Amino acid sequence: MAELDTRKTIVLTGASRGIGHATVKRFSREGWRVI
Repeated sequence: MAELDTRKTIVLTGASRGIGHATVKRFSREGWRVI
């Protein structure tokens, strides 16, 4: 049986550059799944 992914998920738009990009990197480093 497959294991469940227990990471928190965030949907972030406008993340290709600037503040959005930095936010994606930060959440990703902290273990979040970023979409």
